[in-house]
Amino acid sequence: MKTLSFLVKPVSAGCQLNCTYCFYKDIAENRSRANYGRMRNEVAVALLEKVFQAADADADITFAFQGGEPLLAGLPFYEQFADAVKQLRQPKQNVRYAIQTNGCLLNAAWCSFFHKHNVLVGVSLDGWRKQHDLYRKRKDAGTYADVMRAIQLLRRHHVDFNILSVLSRQLAREPKKLFAFYKEHGFSHVQLIPCLAPLQEKQSAYSLTPELFYQFYRSYFDLWIQDVENKQYQSVALFDNLLLLLQGKTPGTCGMLGECQFQYVVESDGSLYPCDFYVLDEYHCGNVLDTDLLSARDCSRAKAFAYREEPQLCAACPFQPMCHGNCKRLRSVFMNETQCGYQRFLLYAYPKLKEVVEIGAGRKKRREVTG
Repeated sequence: MKTLSFLVKPVSAGCQLNCTYCFYKDIAENRSRANYGRMRNEVAVALLEKVFQAADADADITFAFQGGEPLLAGLPFYEQFADAVKQLRQPKQNVRYAIQTNGCLLNAAWCSFFHKHNVLVGVSLDGWRKQHDLYRKRKDAGTYADVMRAIQLLRRHHVDFNILSVLSRQLAREPKKLFAFYKEHGFSHVQLIPCLAPLQEKQSAYSLTPELFYQFYRSYFDLWIQDVENKQYQSVALFDNLLLLLQGKTPGTCGMLGECQFQYVVESDGSLYPCDFYVLDEYHCGNVLDTDLLSARDCSRAKAFAYREEPQLCAACPFQPMCHGNCKRLRSVFMNETQCGYQRFLLYAYPKLKEVVEIGAGRKKRREVTG
């Protein structure tokens, strides 16, 4: 295989925080075993052996670590993991690392490791103190100060990082304030993660709605496009992916092509699953201790998971050839029985996005002409 990505859960659902909206805590509560504990070294080695056996000699391989809170695995776990990668990889195989953290455990030692191994760090931060501390709590205390301290550490150690904000219905009502907050703190790469209701519910007090999705992104886009026109580009995951789609390229976010591809989610006991949203018993596709990667990807449960029905609203949508219904788990955020907030946003933003692509293509041609 030429390109491989793995989402590794080194401490399963373990976390020192108790965030109200945590989707993985909800998943853990809907399976026979909520927490599989810390990943054993033999499981990590088995994973790496399977990966490098399946990968082409010049493959691009990404290991992304999430949780729970992946830093709870401890720095020695990652040092041993990186050492094993160095021993097992072939000379032309390119390995990248990423990690998503709440930031509360970060210190200089972690930052030195991230810098040494070029780890891209995703830091969970839901905006200003009052908004962030609304849902991201340790017992009864907020975590905003800890996260901002962690960001300063990352900057001091020259570690690349993105800001990951959960777009709850409360945050979605403050697009201008959030945009200003990002700019004030110099956050140039942000990803807004739609806040989901629990698996067994259609909506919750914090989950995003189609109407709020549209209203938020319309207002945020207006601010973003003004900066683009002034040659100040803020990388926003949704906009970046839409620009890639408009250029006929593959977006970086799974689901934006309307297909459920096998994502190789690896729980801490080595169990394999097709998607981070569905790490459930019914989608268990083997274990790295005894299953090769191709067998997991092609098993009957993986095929059953990939099956999807397109919503009726998609049939007459002008963006259906580009969207194909998007991610089936996120549909509750995008659409309901009467409207699709994603479609409404595209109707509004599409002309300007096309202009951005065309201007970029023109500049590229001029650079090619002038050498």
